[in-house]
Amino acid sequence: AITNTDFHLPKGNWTYEGFADVPKRKKLFSKAIATFVATEYLECFGGTHVESMLSGTPAITTNFGVFPETIPDYLNGKVGFRCNTLDEFVKATLAAKNVDRTFVRKYAEKFLMDNVAKEFDSWFRSLYYVWESTVSDKKAWHRILP
Repeated sequence: AITNTDFHLPKGNWTYEGFADVPKRKKLFSKAIATFVATEYLECFGGTHVESMLSGTPAITTNFGVFPETIPDYLNGKVGFRCNTLDEFVKATLAAKNVDRTFVRKYAEKFLMDNVAKEFDSWFRSLYYVWESTVSDKKAWHRILP
């Protein structure tokens, strides 16, 4: 765990907030200009950026993993920013203050659990039918479901 004494940056216009539980994250995200999610690995979902977007705050991310799906090309710069270079990160940071935060929030609602639950249910059913076809004479791919 990082403590205030472990965190060393020159004094400036920042504050160290420490651990942020859900209520504190909501408050921090809602007051932020943007949230950086610059992971260096293939992010499988990266809920942090969606949590930020649900607060109306655009995310500034790398350009791989889940980010092209959650910040698609046609919304890049409108709900968040996908970046490849330092120059793009700097430009995204400057542009973030002009993003329509209401639009960001409305778009991010598609990732709420009630909305994605239907997609996961469909996917798990498909997996079950494929499995079922391996242990019975039922063919998963050929099946037309109601």
